[in-house]
This record gives sequence, C-alpha cells and structure tokens, in this order.
Amino acid sequence: MRNRPWIVAALLVLTVTLIVASPGSARSRRDRQAPTAPSALTLTTATTSSVSLAWTASTDNVGVAGYYLYSNGVRVGSTSSTAYTVSGLACATSYSLGVRAFDARGNVSPATSAYASTSSCGVAPTSTAAPTTSGAAAVGSLLSASPGTWSGTQPISYGYQWRRCDAAGGGCASVSGATAASYTVTTSDVGDTLRVDVTASNTAGSSSMASAPTAVVPQLQSPPPPSASPPANTALPAISGTAQERQTLGATTGTWTGSPTAYAYQWRRCDAAGNACTSISGANTSTYTLASADVGATLRVRVTASNSGGSASADSAQTSVSSAAPVAGTTLPPALPQSTGLAFYVSTSGSDSNPGTLTAPWRTVQKALNTVQAGQTAYVRAGTYSQNLLMSRAGTAVAPITVRNYPGERPVLRPGTGATDNMPLQLGSGAAYVRFQGLTIEGATGPSTTNVYAWGNAHNIELSQCELRNSQRQGFFSEATTSSIQLLGCYIHDNGGSGPIQLDHNVYMEGQFHLIADCLIKNAPNGFGVQIYPSSDHVIVTENTIVGALRDGIIVGSDGATTTSNLTLTNNVVAFNGRYGISTYWGGAVGSANAGANNLVWGNGAGQLSGSGISYSGSVLADPLFVDRTGGNLHLQGTSPGRDRGLAPYARPTDLDGVQRPQGPAPDLGAYEY
Repeated sequence: MRNRPWIVAALLVLTVTLIVASPGSARSRRDRQAPTAPSALTLTTATTSSVSLAWTASTDNVGVAGYYLYSNGVRVGSTSSTAYTVSGLACATSYSLGVRAFDARGNVSPATSAYASTSSCGVAPTSTAAPTTSGAAAVGSLLSASPGTWSGTQPISYGYQWRRCDAAGGGCASVSGATAASYTVTTSDVGDTLRVDVTASNTAGSSSMASAPTAVVPQLQSPPPPSASPPANTALPAISGTAQERQTLGATTGTWTGSPTAYAYQWRRCDAAGNACTSISGANTSTYTLASADVGATLRVRVTASNSGGSASADSAQTSVSSAAPVAGTTLPPALPQSTGLAFYVSTSGSDSNPGTLTAPWRTVQKALNTVQAGQTAYVRAGTYSQNLLMSRAGTAVAPITVRNYPGERPVLRPGTGATDNMPLQLGSGAAYVRFQGLTIEGATGPSTTNVYAWGNAHNIELSQCELRNSQRQGFFSEATTSSIQLLGCYIHDNGGSGPIQLDHNVYMEGQFHLIADCLIKNAPNGFGVQIYPSSDHVIVTENTIVGALRDGIIVGSDGATTTSNLTLTNNVVAFNGRYGISTYWGGAVGSANAGANNLVWGNGAGQLSGSGISYSGSVLADPLFVDRTGGNLHLQGTSPGRDRGLAPYARPTDLDGVQRPQGPAPDLGAYEY
C-alpha cells in the first residue's frame, strides 16, 4: 500500500511593485489607452515544478482582452482569466513572476511583479528492502509483485518491468509489455526464471531494485489423451541470418505432423563440424544474437513441438563457422554507462572546505575533479566558474565519473588566468571513463589554446549535450595519443579568429576510435568546421550538421609519416561552407580504408567533394531544405532530400534535440530528426 502524500506548506513572500505608465497621446482616433495594471497579485499554490497565481482584473476604456505572464522577464504564456499556473520550473528555486494586461488593440499595461519559490526538492527514493514476488512459477499462473520498502520523500510511485532470466537468475531480458504489478507465466518462460524490476519515483528522482529470481518454470505436464500421438518432424527447423558476432539469427519451427500446439526453442553451440553441441543458457526464443563465445563455433537450434499427446524434438543443420564482429570503427562504439553512485554538488556560493552536499556544496569544479570516485556524480549549479581545469583521474568501464549540470540549470566554465594558453578544461594523462554533460565551455585564450584539450593517454571520455564556443583558437583539440573520446549531441560554434589565417577550427581531432555524433558544428570564422588530421585511425563522424566554416566543412589528411585511415563519414549534412563540403589534404601518405557514405553535401563555395583517399557512396548532392538557415533553424523541412536517407548502423537512439531516431523507415541525415 502506498503512503499518504505529505502536504508541504511553503511560506512565500510576495513583493508586488506596480509601475503605472502615463497615458499616451490622443492624436489619433485609434485606441491608444493601455489597460490598468493588474492588482492584488497573490500566490495560490506552489509545487516542486510550478506556482499558481491569481490577481484582480484590470480595467480598460474599451475592454481587457487578456493577460501576459512572465517568468524572470521572459514571457511564458497568456490567459483570458485572472489566474494562471507557471509550470516547468526547478524545485527549491525563486522566480520573479509578472502579469500584464492587454486589450484588443495590443496596448499593454504596466507589469505587476512578484517573487515566488517552488517547493523543496525532497530526497530521491532508496530501497531498504528488495521487491518480492508471490505465486507459482508455472505456465498459466499469476505472479504478483510487492514493491518492497523504500525511503525518500513521499509520495512515491512505482513502475514494474518483468524480466526473463536463465536458470541461475542471470542473463535477464525484459519481457515486452510486462509492465504491470502482476504477470501471467507463458510457455516462453519454460526453462527460465523470472524477476521483477521495481522503479520507485518521486519529485527528487528515481531508482530501481530487482527481486530475487523465481524457481525455474517447468514444462507443462499434462497427460496425453489415450488416442493422441505426439508430433513427428517431417522437415527440419532452419536458421536464417549471418553467423557473425553481434548479428541476430532467426529460426523456423520446421514441419510437423500431429498439429503441435506449442513450440520451444533451445540454441546450441557446436564445434566447427557441427558436433559436440552444448545448450546456451537463456537462449530459448526463436531468435539469438551471437556473442563473442560463439566466434569460431557453429550453431544449431533445437525445436521441441508439443501437443496433447506429448512432445518431440528436432535439430536444425549447423550454421557456417561464426566470425568475429567487424573491427572497431565500422559500427558505433558503446556509450559510457550511467553513474549510479554518490552525488556531490558545486556552487558559486559554496566552499571547498564543505562536504560537497546539496546544502553545503563545494566552490570549485576542480575540487570535484580531484575528489569524486568511480561511479559518482558531481552536479554543478548555475553560474560562471573561471579556472584552468585539469582532469587526470579515472572512473571504470562499468562505473564512470560524471561531471554535469544540475538539472534545469546551465553552468558556464571559463578559463582562469596566468598561463600562456588559458584553457577551461584539459583532459590529461590518466583521465579515463569520465563524462562531462550539460556544460557551456567557452572563452579559451592564448596563441595555441582550445576550450577542451585532450592529451596524453586520455581515453573513454564523453562530452555530451555541451556547448563549446568563443575560443580564440580551437573549440576542441585531441592529440594523436588519445583514444575513444565521444562528442555526443554538442553545439560547437564560433571558435577561432585569433590564429594564423585559416588555422582555427571548431573541432581538431587526432587519435583513434573517436566518435563525433549528433552535433551542430557551426560558424568557424577562421578555418574548418572539423579537421581529422594528421594522425587519426578508426574515427567515426556521423549524424552531424556542419555549416558556416570559412574554409571546408570537413577536411581529412596527413603530414609526414602520419596519416588518417579507417575513417567513417556518414549520415552528415555538410552545407554552406566557404570552400568545399568535404575535402582531403595529403601532406604525407594517403590514408587507407576511408569511407564517406550517405552524406548530404550542398551549397559550399568551391564544390562539394574534393580530393582523393575517401571512397564515397550514397552521397546526396541537393539542397538540405533547412527550415530557416538565415534565422539559425537548421532542422530539416518535411520535403528535405535528407529525410530517411541515413544508415541505421550509424544512428544513435536520439538526435540533438533528444528526438527518437528513426521517425520514418530510416534515420534522417544531420543532427536533427524530422
């Protein structure tokens, strides 16, 4: 049973200031008289994300048409009534709210303003006793879930996801559509155990906890009628698909006599000749995705057909010998997992001698970089932080460190002073398995500077949903010794202008196994949008919109003994740059295995695709039809030739706006899905 909600009473002090404007001139017959300012502005209710206001109606010589509402000086809505709820606010935050009356002629009254605060954020749920299941683990039986016990601010709501696991309770996969507090066991569960994941949520956040596994679901045991005969196989099951790591195989049932009423599947791993087969734990559906353990082996599927008379099994022919997945760089590398450990906080009002809690935060981001451990998160509150930051510590592959914006706020990282090159953020040797998210990083100064500089053996770093802007030289720079750096869903723009002509770039990338995806890369006033040069290997640039560079949108090349190879450029929109869309410059050896597939390239000053060393396919040489290029809206129109033209293996789940990909039969090109 859920606890009753707490009723939180907030004492809110409203300071109302009326500013009365002088009436306008009556030189014209047109109505120029504004309504009177609303009065008696009061707060009626406040939640963690909204405040509700009411006021006394204004008067007008002709008639009041309605009221405009403002939050921190920005208009957020209008109404014809004398009450309004301002929503989408951050918890425990004070806002300046205002209301102005307007008439049919567009005359607007002075504003009546008030200060109001949302309710406190509360404490996110934490499990104190794991969820449990009740009921028999048998086909046709109803299992019921108890959410367990949770601490945290009430009210707490619960969501459920039933999961099918192997006999040991591992290798779990979500059961499609099984999201209620109860679940009826089906024949697909035979041979498996079941767990339920419970997600507890309140206004402060959410967390999940799994139940213990049930007993193994047994085969149905119903005696056959005396006259029934068990099924008999007349055509073996068959396997379709490619026998390659990470590829999915499918199985048919084959053909049977006896009108089977149910089929069960068991995938089996065999030697190269199809012998010495062993059953694969948990692989008991009609499809199977090959794992690394299958490389060098063949596979068979055993289908068991059942009816009222009994059951019988038949094995398929073996597949070809399974091969390994393609080398890194031909499909997208995995993203870092979420950090689920302790949370710390940084605020411009804090102190580095504090414990780093929400109520007693640290003062500097460097304190967070020096302190947080694997799996932990540092939330940075709104404000500007001026410091030459250096990250040289590591999380782990399963528990990365996260440094991110506090939800609903946008902190700004600026460089400090005192160095020849003042850089807001350096990722140095030792930095690994770290995520930087939701930060604005700007204003690097110096003759060889950059907003973000990755050097040494820095690897497995993610910059997501960040804005990199207004550096005197580069927006992002990585050295050839770095690896596995991912720029995901970032806005990188207006970097450069102080360096030698044409040598400042929004992104200057060297190193291996890097990924640039779903980014808007715009306005490089003194160079290139993206430069992959001169020492890069297995870099992927996908689903980006790259516009407005002085020179080329993307340039690829080499210098001396170093070169760029195994580069993948795909699903990008590269348009309206000063010289070429995509070009190459081979000052050294020409790179190998560089591919450009399904890119839309158009409107670039000197041409679209230039140079050698890149093998192109599926290029779209047509106007991308942006919604409003002059106004900065670079989303695609519905009739854009970039719609549904992307390669799915190189498409991330969401675009720059967080819209799910794909919306049509294939992903759209560029940073935005229509």
